Amino acid sequence: MPSSRMGSRWTMGRGCSMSISPVVQSVLDALKSLGIESKKSGREWKCQCPVHTGDKADLRIGVGPDGLVSFHCRHQCSALSVIEAIGLNRELLSEMFQQEILQAVAVCGSPVILCTADVQAQEVSWLWNGRLPLGCLSLLVGRPGEGKSFATLDWAARVSTGRDWPDGSSCESGSVLLVSAEDDPGDTIRPRLDAHDADPHRIYLLKGVYAKDKQGKLIEGAFTLVNIETLRQALDTIGDVRLIVIDPIGSYMGGKVDAHRDNEVRGVLAPLAALAQEKNAAVVLVAHQRKGKAINPDDMTLGSIGFTAIARSVLHLMRDPDDEDRRLLLPGKMNLAVPAPGLAFTIGGEPARVQWASDPVTITAAEVLAKSNGGSSAGDEAGDWLRDVLSNGPFPVSEIRSMVQRDGLAWRTVERAKKRIKATATREGFASGGRWMWAMPTIGRQDDSKTANPAIEGDVADYGGVCDSEQSDGMPPADLHGLT
Repeated sequence: MPSSRMGSRWTMGRGCSMSISPVVQSVLDALKSLGIESKKSGREWKCQCPVHTGDKADLRIGVGPDGLVSFHCRHQCSALSVIEAIGLNRELLSEMFQQEILQAVAVCGSPVILCTADVQAQEVSWLWNGRLPLGCLSLLVGRPGEGKSFATLDWAARVSTGRDWPDGSSCESGSVLLVSAEDDPGDTIRPRLDAHDADPHRIYLLKGVYAKDKQGKLIEGAFTLVNIETLRQALDTIGDVRLIVIDPIGSYMGGKVDAHRDNEVRGVLAPLAALAQEKNAAVVLVAHQRKGKAINPDDMTLGSIGFTAIARSVLHLMRDPDDEDRRLLLPGKMNLAVPAPGLAFTIGGEPARVQWASDPVTITAAEVLAKSNGGSSAGDEAGDWLRDVLSNGPFPVSEIRSMVQRDGLAWRTVERAKKRIKATATREGFASGGRWMWAMPTIGRQDDSKTANPAIEGDVADYGGVCDSEQSDGMPPADLHGLT
C-alpha cells in the first residue's frame, strides 16, 4: 500500500472545489449520524476516524485541485474501511454517485484492471469490408508513381456519393477529409475528383492551421499531427467524416519527429488512432515503400516498423510484374478479419481515372516483391536502404546495426554501401558516454545538447513542416477548404 509518513491518500470520486461535493456531504452526514462531528479546515474536513478508537481528529476528508475527493488517515486506514465503518453504501448515496463509489477506490498510480467478463463484445465496423475498418488506422504502401493518390481519390469519390466499392460491396456515404502535401488542389486534386464523379460538397481539404507571426500578423502555418487537436476541431467542424486520408504520412509527423524511431512514431500515431476510434472514421495513412530487400512486404514501409505495427490493416499498391500498366492492390497485415482478395486496376482515359478490373488477382504481395527484387544487386539495395535510414539526419550506429539485422541485410554489405554513398562517421560525446553516428555528408544534426565535435552540429532536414508560431486567439484552428 503506498504510504507517506502521515498516512495514505485515497480517491473515491469527483467533487467540486468551490463547494461541498455531494460525495463529501454524504460522508459528513454519515459520520454525524454516528456522533462524529467534522470541522472544516481550509479545503478539508477533520474528524475522528470511525475505524479505530480514540478522540483525536485523525481523519482528513478533502477535495484536491483536480476535483478528486480523498481520505487521509494517520493510522493508514483505507477508504474502503472508512466507508464500511460509517455504513456508507450504494443505498445511502444519491443515484448520480452510485457508480463512483462502486468503482475501485484507488490511490494514484495503482493499476487499472478490467475483467473481460465486463467487456461488451462488438463487431468490427467497416468502411470497406475486409480492407478499411472504421475507427482504426489503415496503411496504404507503395513506391512513388504507383498510383496511391489516384486510388485514394477514387475511394474518396465513392464515399462522397455512396457508390459501391470496386468489389461490388456497398459503401455508406459520408464526408471526406483530405490532408495532402504532394498534390495541388487546383490542378490535381479537384480534376481527379471530378473524373471519378465525386461530390465536391462532401470532400474537404485541411490546408493548414492559422497562427500569428512575430509581428502578430495572422498567417497560414503548416499542419502536423503533433497538434492532434487541430485535426479534432476540423472533424468537429465538418461533422460527418467517414474517411480521412493523410498523404503522405511522413510529411505530417512534425519536423522534430524521427520517422525511423519506433517510440517517436508511436507517440504521434497513438493519439491519431484514439481520435479515429472516437470519431468512428477510417483513417488511411499513405506511406512510401523504401528501396531494399525484404521477404515480408510489410517490412518495406519507409521508416519505423511502428507504422505497420499500429495500423490494423495494411494494403500494398504494386505494379503487376507481368504488366507494367496494371496496378495491384494487395493485402498485407490484417488484424481484424480474413484479408480481402487482391484487386487490380489501370489508370486511363481523358481525364485520367482509375479503371478497376473484374478478373481475380491470385498473386500475393510477397510474390510481387520477390520478383521485383531479382533485378538489383545486394550492394545497390544496401545503398538505397542506408540512404533512406539517414535521410532524416545522423543515426546511431548501434541502432543501424539492429535495423540491419531486422531487415535481413548483411552488415559488411551495409558498411561497403556506406563508403559508396559517402556517408560520414562521427563520434558524439566523450568516453563511455559517447557513441558513433553515421550521416549523409550534406545533413547536419539538430541537437540541443553539446557534442564533442561541433562539425556535426546543424539543422536536420525536416521530415515534414511544422509551424512554431503561436496560434491566434479566437480564430479557427485550421484552414479548411471545400472543393465547390
